Amino acid sequence: MPGQSARTMVLLCVVLGLVGSPGITPVSAAGDRELLERIAGQTHHDKRLEGTRVHVLVQDGQVVLSGTVYLYSQKMLYEQIVWRTPGVVEVDNEIRVVSRLPVEDAEIARHIHTLIKGHPRFQHAEITVHVTQGAVSLSGTFHDPGDVLSLKYQVAEIDGVIRLEILARFAA
Repeated sequence: MPGQSARTMVLLCVVLGLVGSPGITPVSAAGDRELLERIAGQTHHDKRLEGTRVHVLVQDGQVVLSGTVYLYSQKMLYEQIVWRTPGVVEVDNEIRVVSRLPVEDAEIARHIHTLIKGHPRFQHAEITVHVTQGAVSLSGTFHDPGDVLSLKYQVAEIDGVIRLEILARFAA
């Protein structure tokens, strides 16, 4: 599992770097180190994050995520894990999504249209799909907020999606 060991090494380097960083008191460095270890433990054991190269920096409970993943859902998952970690006060997710293989915008759009047509939750949602260089913009009228979240997580699993924005209106 080269991805996991690379993640662990990067995280350990960040931990070691915090100890000698100017402006960090030993108390906050110890708390940040503990916070970083908790985040590392959670991300290290999640199979969905294998093969990613993400760096985590923690200072005074503020977390910066950087590096690369190959699915947008992985970027979202890193952020969710960090926010669920007690002691985190702020998250800046600078992770870039870099697809393993090039995917044409038209192919991404076809995949999304197939997803929408094949799922009963979205068939009456009147969703418009725009894809530009892997950045997906969806807009539509939904009947339930859960439908928006469901669509978001399903689209985030599509290869080639590097950014995702949904403009949702709700039917009365």
